Amino acid sequence: MTNLDSFKIVKHDIVPQNNVKILGLNLYSELKFDTHTSKLCQKAGNQINVLARLCNVLDEPSKFLLYNSFIECYFNYCSVVWHFSSKCNTYKIEKLQEKALRFIKLDFNSSYKLLLENCNKHPLYVVRIRKFMEAVYKISHDKY
Repeated sequence: MTNLDSFKIVKHDIVPQNNVKILGLNLYSELKFDTHTSKLCQKAGNQINVLARLCNVLDEPSKFLLYNSFIECYFNYCSVVWHFSSKCNTYKIEKLQEKALRFIKLDFNSSYKLLLENCNKHPLYVVRIRKFMEAVYKISHDKY
């Protein structure tokens, strides 16, 4: 953390901190998103474990509905902010999506690329780049 002194706004003391959680996004003074990604992976992983327990009970459309509603949202929330985190973080998130899609399709042998094609999905880093480019377009064309 940088050595900033606290300062006052009106009658409130503002003290610099190493990390702050804002609307579910963990921001750190170094702008590393390792802790945020770990928490994201933990939450999504818990939901994937539920999906795994139900994978032989539910039909495929129901499993996709659960994935889209309760798992994929973790991967997309505020992704424009944390998209440029480390390759290690990107790998962790992609592995979680792969795990979820394997339980949905009950396909534990195909490559991740083939699994994505069969599920009509894209790698999560591609989805994040699209969201980033959409945000840039909206900002540059006053659409926000």
